[in-house]
Amino acid sequence: MKSTETISIAIGQVIQSLQGAKLKGYDIHRLLKKSGIAPQLIEQPQARVPLEKFILLTRYTAGTMNDELHGLLQYPHRLGHFRSMALSAIHAGTLGEAIQRCVDYYNLFENSFVYELSKKGQFAQYSITRIEGHTVQNAFAVESMLTVLHRFAGWLVNERIILDQVGFDFSIPPHAKEYLYSFYGAPVLYKQAHSRLRFPLGYLDRPIVQTEAHLNSYIRRAPMDLYLPLNAAGDLTRGIRNLV
Repeated sequence: MKSTETISIAIGQVIQSLQGAKLKGYDIHRLLKKSGIAPQLIEQPQARVPLEKFILLTRYTAGTMNDELHGLLQYPHRLGHFRSMALSAIHAGTLGEAIQRCVDYYNLFENSFVYELSKKGQFAQYSITRIEGHTVQNAFAVESMLTVLHRFAGWLVNERIILDQVGFDFSIPPHAKEYLYSFYGAPVLYKQAHSRLRFPLGYLDRPIVQTEAHLNSYIRRAPMDLYLPLNAAGDLTRGIRNLV
């Protein structure tokens, strides 16, 4: 597995992550400097930012704005939003039940997207559809919502969730090649009716192997685990846990 020292983030994603803060009048140069990122990098299209510095930036921005999504959606995700959702999901019996709890939780707030978990044939699909008239600032806002679910689901069952397909409702962004790593090489479609993750139905029956104690550690690291690849040997790790 790659360490945080060898992983970097495209400057285009960094810029998009700050768009909501900029529009709301926050000093993004100050946020960048506080995170150890040279502000002049945003003028260099090919620049990359070390993951650890990007994580600091996301934490500082969320804390400054009291918004875990940095002003990218219609309404703020106040600090603690993800934790509340995760606490509900962690006590589910299976991954399918956990994802449904995430869907139900997000839909309570009617914030920029309608969320849905559906089944068709041999595949399950997690989809988000924009609410007409609601703000979705950019591609980063959409990809973040899919990445959060994808990585959190994998962590819940301690297994890499191999996607059959990823769909986005926007055109190809400049940082599109980053999706090769974010979604483990899954094919990506653009200009779709809604954004989605499609994966084999069998994953929904996987048992939840994490606990509330594990969740506290996961949240303390957040959002680090969204950008670190889960070891593909998750099946073995899960089997060892079951034996123990």
